[in-house]
Amino acid sequence: MCVKVINEINIGQIIVSLLSVTTILVAVFGWFVNQWLNRRNEKLKKQTEQRIEMLKDFLQFTFDYEKDKNITDSVLFDCLKNIYKKVCLFGYKDEMDLYWDIHVKFAILYNLPKPETESEKDSYESKKDEIDRMLTDISFILRNRIRKELKLEKIE
Repeated sequence: MCVKVINEINIGQIIVSLLSVTTILVAVFGWFVNQWLNRRNEKLKKQTEQRIEMLKDFLQFTFDYEKDKNITDSVLFDCLKNIYKKVCLFGYKDEMDLYWDIHVKFAILYNLPKPETESEKDSYESKKDEIDRMLTDISFILRNRIRKELKLEKIE
């Protein structure tokens, strides 16, 4: 009878010890998973913040240009250079393509000699109109991308 009681105590102690170890392992595992998920969430929040900032700067450029089309080329290209840094870091492939399309069109427009004849003026104005249409389309795309990043409904 004595042996039976000792075996029951040992088995009970073993079960309690195993439960304690299991509880500690689950807690430590949960802590690591929680840290990993928090880090991932923080990175996504930071990426989203930076991306929204880039989209806002790009959109602001389109608004500023539409408001003042007589902007000097040095100011224009400084703005484009600042946007370029952010687009390269946080932009999608199609946003980088849009940026380059704009940059090339502005470079062509601002490197043209001053129009003197009527046909040169018409060509110059048609290039400016093309940039205006492009910027209008881009501002629409950027606005919807910002809304998408903020999980707001799309506006047509």
